[in-house]
Amino acid sequence: MHANNTNTDGYADAREAKHDTIPSVSGLLWYVLGRAFIVTLFLGGTVVVGMSHPFAFFHFPDLRLIFLLSVTFLQICFSLLWLLLWQRRLRQFVQFQLVWDLLLCLGTVYITGGITSLFSFTFIFVILSCALVASRAELYSTVAAAVILYAGLVDLQYYGYLPLKSAVVGLSPADVMYRLFLNVAAFLLAGVLGAV
Repeated sequence: MHANNTNTDGYADAREAKHDTIPSVSGLLWYVLGRAFIVTLFLGGTVVVGMSHPFAFFHFPDLRLIFLLSVTFLQICFSLLWLLLWQRRLRQFVQFQLVWDLLLCLGTVYITGGITSLFSFTFIFVILSCALVASRAELYSTVAAAVILYAGLVDLQYYGYLPLKSAVVGLSPADVMYRLFLNVAAFLLAGVLGAV
């Protein structure tokens, strides 16, 4: 006897269809503009706060953050051009955005201190935005890439292959493992939440 594999309520089919469709051009436009707002808020805010120091005349902001902010704005302009002029290959557009977002998060976390960075939560934004604009397989790939990139950065800094800031040198192995576990668990939980 063969079991009947048809779904009578259609709920599971609708949920799967939601994760396999590509958002509209207007939805992707809102995605890019929302990302521009978040980048301006966090990276721009970090640059401004770094300059609002009592001796700001003698204190220059971190040029790496300004470079990262500038390159990100150029990428956003390119993305808007792609959306407004070509309106084709939207799946590749979404994948390009996700890869850029992951690299932007990695660069921001590295520049702002690596394992001691306060910006490791930005990977969660990428994972949740992926759940909105990409398929379930791309969501799982994004979660795996976020975990690998962050854990790789932590390992490279901890074992001395990347330049260390003074705050990282004072961390015990238990502190490093705790922060790594905490962030990886948060990335995985964000992926589970996005897949629902």
